Amino acid sequence: MIPLNQMTEHEQNLFLREALEDAGESLRRKGFPEEGARYINYIREIRGEQQEASHG
Repeated sequence: MIPLNQMTEHEQNLFLREALEDAGESLRRKGFPEEGARYINYIREIRGEQQEASHG
């Protein structure tokens, strides 16, 4: 992987979206479903997709 500071803004944006989605899934697996859903909903909002319902 090339260093982030050598990526274009577009490449950085795609990388950070993927990292945020991975973090959300990781939080869910570790037993933090609400926190994970929040991260995943950020990505869904950016993509214009339906967001998950919060279970609070």
